[in-house]
Amino acid sequence: MLSQQKLQDIDWSRWLPLLLVAVGLAQAVLQSLFFTVVKYDDAQLIEWAASAQFGNLDQPTLLSNIAWACSLLGIPPDIFIKIARQIFIVGAILLLHRALRHWTKDDVLAWIGAFSITLIDDVRGKAVTEFTHFTFLLCTMAAALLIVTVLTERKSVWLYVLLGLSAALVFHSKYNGLLFFIILLITCAYNGTARRVFLDKGALISAAILVALAAPAMVWGYLNRSEVTGTFGKYRFDSADQSPFVEALDAYGSSITSVVIVVAIAFAYKIWQDRSVRIVLVGIEPEKFRLLGIYCLTFFVASILVAMAMNVGEVGRRWVIPGTMFMAVFGGLLAGQVLPKTARPVLLTVLAAYWVVVNVWLLLR
Repeated sequence: MLSQQKLQDIDWSRWLPLLLVAVGLAQAVLQSLFFTVVKYDDAQLIEWAASAQFGNLDQPTLLSNIAWACSLLGIPPDIFIKIARQIFIVGAILLLHRALRHWTKDDVLAWIGAFSITLIDDVRGKAVTEFTHFTFLLCTMAAALLIVTVLTERKSVWLYVLLGLSAALVFHSKYNGLLFFIILLITCAYNGTARRVFLDKGALISAAILVALAAPAMVWGYLNRSEVTGTFGKYRFDSADQSPFVEALDAYGSSITSVVIVVAIAFAYKIWQDRSVRIVLVGIEPEKFRLLGIYCLTFFVASILVAMAMNVGEVGRRWVIPGTMFMAVFGGLLAGQVLPKTARPVLLTVLAAYWVVVNVWLLLR
């Protein structure tokens, strides 16, 4: 068993990317060789990849068009999505780590926050073997967080151009990803950091780029309104056995229970060691940490209010990923912050080992 001192001496930024790439590569190769069943959204994606698409019913066409282009190069769509899923998951974790390095000088804490998304129920399960659009969204939102993070430190026209491009990429990965930016705009009402980034004239450049790049999909949807509204039945609005409030809570509970457990264990350890639950932010940017916490709370409250107002019959876990993804990051950072610095490498080792075990189990089940 590695001692805490040996864990502290590990160069995590050297070994963890190698581990992530190795696990992702193994999954991509083994799934391409042995996993033959493709279903749900991925089956639709393969169907759409038969030709270039300008619009479709309930998923963006960017990913299916990329799959179609790859098929021209000799990579079948089913092989493409099995490889792409792993690239997007690995990319999301690496991008989150890069963003969080702007928050803290503690590399271990940054890795804990990035790895914490693997605790989300759908990330550790279906994201590895299906729902490629979902993994695409994880990766694009991680890129968006990185750009927003840099904008909290400095502003430039080119950063706002990148923000607009990232927003468009999020939109074209999965439409509900725009909730990330909508909730951040709402937080401008009571958070100075959000106002500094989004209530700036440079944000108009971002908005213009987003509108221009989202316009083709919006025009297609407007011209095919009957086809689009015909898909609304799959969301099962107004048909709940439980109240919309309970359905929304279930979506969060089933998605981030593991995150809550990790945070609870960290607090239990702190209470056992210090006989205190007081949190002192050390080595992490309070401004950025506070903005993320406010974002998560706003998303949670807003999503429940919207679910109740629309009388949503079933709130799927993947619908609230623009909230749960960042709740996981916040929870991981909080758990790491609560733990003493010497214990953080232990938590990171557990998270990394857990991800490897999850991938092995998914192959063997």
